[in-house]
Amino acid sequence: MLLGRDTELAKIAEALDGLDAGRSGLLLVSGEPGIGKSALLGALAEQAAARGFRVLSGHATEFERLLPFGVLVDALDPYLDELEDGKLARMGVSRTEELATVFPALEGPRDAVPEAYRLHRALRELLDGIAGPRPLVLVLDDLQWADDGAREALAALARRPPSGRVLIAGAHRPDPALDDLDRYGHPRLRLGPLGDGDARRLVEERVSGAALRTVLDQAGGNPFYLEQLARSPARGPLPSAIASSIRAEIEQLSPAAQALLRGAAVAGEPADLRLASVAAELDEATAHAAVDEARRAELLRPVDGAAAFTFRHPIVRRAAYESAGPGWRINAHGRLREALLELGADVTVVAQHVRHGAGLGDEQGILILMAAAERVIERAPGDAAAWLEAALRLLPMQVGERYAALQARRGTALLLAGELTAAREALLAAGSDTAEKCWRLAEVERWLGLEQEAVRHLARARELATDDPRVRVKCEIELVLVHEWNLRYDDAREAAQAAAGAPADSGDPVLVAEVEGVIATTLVQTDPRAAAGPYAHAATVVAGYDDHDFPAHPMSLWDLGWAATHLERYDEAIAHFDRGLRIARDRRAHGNVAMFLIDRTEPRFRAGRLTEAVELAEEAVEAARVTPSARYEWWALARLGLLLGRSGDAARAAEVMRDCERVAASLPESPLVDLWTAYGAVTAAVAVGDLDVAERRLVAAAGAELEHMAPIDRSRPRLVLLEAALARGDGAAAERLADDADAWALHSGLSTPSAWALAGRAHLALARGEYARAADAAGAAVEAYERAGAQLEAERMRVVHGRALAESGDRSGALDAFERAERHLHRIGADFDRGAAVRELRKLGRRAPRRDAPPAGGNRLSGLSARESEVAALVAEGATNQAIADALFLSVKTVESHLRNIFAKLGVSNREALAAAVQQEG
Repeated sequence: MLLGRDTELAKIAEALDGLDAGRSGLLLVSGEPGIGKSALLGALAEQAAARGFRVLSGHATEFERLLPFGVLVDALDPYLDELEDGKLARMGVSRTEELATVFPALEGPRDAVPEAYRLHRALRELLDGIAGPRPLVLVLDDLQWADDGAREALAALARRPPSGRVLIAGAHRPDPALDDLDRYGHPRLRLGPLGDGDARRLVEERVSGAALRTVLDQAGGNPFYLEQLARSPARGPLPSAIASSIRAEIEQLSPAAQALLRGAAVAGEPADLRLASVAAELDEATAHAAVDEARRAELLRPVDGAAAFTFRHPIVRRAAYESAGPGWRINAHGRLREALLELGADVTVVAQHVRHGAGLGDEQGILILMAAAERVIERAPGDAAAWLEAALRLLPMQVGERYAALQARRGTALLLAGELTAAREALLAAGSDTAEKCWRLAEVERWLGLEQEAVRHLARARELATDDPRVRVKCEIELVLVHEWNLRYDDAREAAQAAAGAPADSGDPVLVAEVEGVIATTLVQTDPRAAAGPYAHAATVVAGYDDHDFPAHPMSLWDLGWAATHLERYDEAIAHFDRGLRIARDRRAHGNVAMFLIDRTEPRFRAGRLTEAVELAEEAVEAARVTPSARYEWWALARLGLLLGRSGDAARAAEVMRDCERVAASLPESPLVDLWTAYGAVTAAVAVGDLDVAERRLVAAAGAELEHMAPIDRSRPRLVLLEAALARGDGAAAERLADDADAWALHSGLSTPSAWALAGRAHLALARGEYARAADAAGAAVEAYERAGAQLEAERMRVVHGRALAESGDRSGALDAFERAERHLHRIGADFDRGAAVRELRKLGRRAPRRDAPPAGGNRLSGLSARESEVAALVAEGATNQAIADALFLSVKTVESHLRNIFAKLGVSNREALAAAVQQEG
């Protein structure tokens, strides 16, 4: 009987009505233990079943928190196990490979899980497939015990719910992370204590008089406490705490039933009868009789279709567990460990009992914990680190080779989990007696911004790596990165050249290719001509490798991708980045995956694939936010901000860079982070036309001579400084900057630096009124950009060319330049720059064609970008701007910017009209 919950029951009916009408959603129930959350979920499940909905239920449990995705497996695996072959495909579920890494019923590999955002998409697709024509209600109880993987999946489903008729109903105790799901706009039922009248009605048939008053006072309106306290007064004075109340219930049972309850508490929930019997040291007949007794006492409840049972409430299980005494629990965990080993149970299940039951010097326990850690180190590195920490506690001596090896592996797990400070502590404890330990420690210290320590450990690693060419190469590469991250480009070049000799003695072509890739991407920053040879050789070598058995490190393709980008070989760069992404995903190298997702956008942008580049950058932000390290989120936001600023979207660029600056502030101090965060803000300022702010930020971050930027990256910033100098009337400074650009163009031998130098000369000539010279320089710049394949910059400079022609009196030539630029800028999706070309045409009395108008009889939505289409669809579903922002990993201001663009393209003025347009067009 649900007393005092009329408001909550009405909300449940409202949620089910919405589901019946085709709206998916999330309904959360929160409150203190025993407040009635599970009872309310039970009422929801009953009402849903009465309506003919499919109901699937799962429970998270405290003692299985290290089992990844446990609550989801509990809910969905029984349903998946009933499906015949091919049913998932007929349901439209295509991501079975990702799903098979989680759900045992799919009988797929479970030694790893794909990066989180891909699994979240697969889970969303699975729920849509299960729903089909019949609404699905997924009930998830006790989410406060859910593992990190399940929590992340729930957050992803909250941000972007399934598109079909799916209601996810979850209950949990107060938990900051789960309480934060409120911000996605889903309803929450916060259960408070019962009023005195309802509390009295709940228990007055069992207690009365002074005892009733005592129960009401002690329970404080908590239904569970009320019921528990009302059951135990027969044993004398009412207990002063709930734990003693539950112990009183347990003590009323026979010794065998008490032992079974304690054994079940150790075995886990739901508890398998056989395992509970082993833990309790009961024979089969005694165990069955004990189960029946516990069921009659309402302490245990059977699980349908299985020889297992659950406790009436998790507090009952905890009380039973604690009542057993520490010595008995240790022995019970040991008995379960042996039984599970005999059954061939997964090592991660056995490890739970090793953690609670193993003693000092337990060799088998150490091996089990190590094996469990290795099983999950890629998909749950935090859990792996916890198991390795438990293994360390079992070592008799906290010294020696074994201790050092465990600490080293724990440090690696912590690094993968993003726990950089703890990772360094573990690696320091591991010692510095091998090259690999020193190299790994230097890597962590580089991330932490501890340059001197990283250099010292790298020096030690290089001393120790004489007999291991592969580790020696890693050391040399790490030294290059230390120099680059601290903006010492000449030192980085020297280190890269020194690395060329590392694999010479081995004769290993794989090592040679890896080193040459690093040399190419490092040399190209200061001497592109010298980089061409190593790049060409390394690219040829890796092209002969098979993706499945790719022998080199995946990041060797990242090196080649950047080298090709700077060498103006954009198609090759895209191929390198995309191939590296595929290989990194196969290897479940999540940090590498994030870097490929982020940086594959740059060659696409330079090649004029603006819309694609921005959309991929937004996807990279989504993926980076579920990686262990904020470093990836920072770089993804910086890259997105750079692309938006360079494409002219000032408002969105500024908003993204504010978010980027927030993340950057949480990172260890780093010259590289400071530089690229500032430069992203510079591009946003340039896009809005604020050259004064852009110049100040740029000089503060990169230096007056841009000496803190790699020479290959200085061309665009140099032009910013040149235009700022002209704006304040400093022609001499502008001339010096133009000379610098000419020198770099000659040194590099590339078309793009030559084009930037010519662009600077064109701006300089325009400012001096030398219009014919400006037209010649701008026209030559257009040709140079076109040779490099830099379509956006070519068309931007064509607009400058048109201005110079107009000023020199060549109206026909100017109109031709503006019309060509307008047409090409529209083709590549450069709407902001197209606007500049349109304005120039109007100055000359020529109207540009309306590019945003939909084709006659066509779908009005066809002119929206993919991101704009997503925003429009969410508006049509009634989502608020905040809900849209959370679903798409955007800020509210960015959503508002998208809406302004959508309104302009569709010719509507409000959300209602937009929703109507979406409904009309479908």
